[in-house]
Amino acid sequence: MAAGNAIEEVLAAYPYIGREDSLQALTHAAWRSEEKDLPLVS
Repeated sequence: MAAGNAIEEVLAAYPYIGREDSLQALTHAAWRSEEKDLPLVS
């Protein structure tokens, strides 16, 4: 979908992935993009 494909196109190309799974993956990616990675200090 990041390449501009609609969710229907992605689901048609990968029939083993369910709509809910793909929406959950997008939700996780959006959440993850808001996190900040901090270096570990030793």
